[in-house]
Amino acid sequence: MTKFNEPLLFDTYLRPQIWGGDGLARLLGKRSQNPSIPGEADRLTEPLLFGEAWELSTLPEHVSRVVSGPSHEKSLAEIWRQSSAAMPKSDGACGEFPWLVKWLDCHGGLSLQVHPDDEAARTVLGQSRGKSEAWIVVGVEPHARISTGLLDGVTREDFESHLATGTVEKCLHSFEPRVGDCLSLPAGTVHTARGVMLAEIQQPSDATFRLFDWNRRDASGRSRPLHREWGLNAIDWQQGPVAPIVSTPLALVGEGISGEALLETDWVRLERFTVTRPWTTTRTGVLTVWMILAGNAVLLDVSNGTRYELSCGATVLIPGEVGSIEWSPSSADQSCTLLSIGQARLR
Repeated sequence: MTKFNEPLLFDTYLRPQIWGGDGLARLLGKRSQNPSIPGEADRLTEPLLFGEAWELSTLPEHVSRVVSGPSHEKSLAEIWRQSSAAMPKSDGACGEFPWLVKWLDCHGGLSLQVHPDDEAARTVLGQSRGKSEAWIVVGVEPHARISTGLLDGVTREDFESHLATGTVEKCLHSFEPRVGDCLSLPAGTVHTARGVMLAEIQQPSDATFRLFDWNRRDASGRSRPLHREWGLNAIDWQQGPVAPIVSTPLALVGEGISGEALLETDWVRLERFTVTRPWTTTRTGVLTVWMILAGNAVLLDVSNGTRYELSCGATVLIPGEVGSIEWSPSSADQSCTLLSIGQARLR
């Protein structure tokens, strides 16, 4: 086994989407590093709209690679296979890295969609797993709207009827999002979002069934394909509305640090921290991913004194071999907000 004993920063894979905008570049500093689309923006009559920034991925569409340090150019898949202290690999995931970590700019509105569970993914798509995911709202536009789940009492027959007439919004549980909202979207949840910037953590699958795409067409006049029958069969009709999570405060030592538990499922544990002074945390033996949701931060590797200046939108992987790390805001008169992504505690 190889030891990875330093924080790891990876390349960003920007994915064009019809519903995207310029927020990933403008607000989070994300720039295209995609070798598959060099100069594509210059050849289009309209600006290239990016909807997704993939931060950590082992999916075939893009395998993340380290951008600096001793592990430069190593892939996330290699690191996951070789690490001697990452995390247990006995969760039924066939040893794969357990998450796909993204930023989303849902400026123009996601399609109305649903993700399959494991059984549907296997039987319909021939894939090993379905997809549950979680959202954290990091930015909202004036027209922002999120829909998660169906209104109480909506049946499959009701839903199909409204799909046919283009009035499906009447079936959806919708609300005006606020920065900081966290939503858990298990497989089978009908959802869409418009006018929001999101941090998205999901199981490592890209399986999506589009139910409705708001009758829009691309620059060539083509509409995107729908997967209505698959999607209808994948919906959890018993679920009902899905509201933002009510977080639980975490007990932390010292002033200037606040923390809250956002979500713990069988596939992920999410915690959020607001830091106004240097804060040392030790999670030796367990891989952790951190996303900077707001502000700019300094990450210190306590074992060797290496400092990392990180801006809002950065994602860093801390291998299990790394000992203590220290987080602090980049300026003494500011704060930074951090999301910790880790394995659910064994029950």
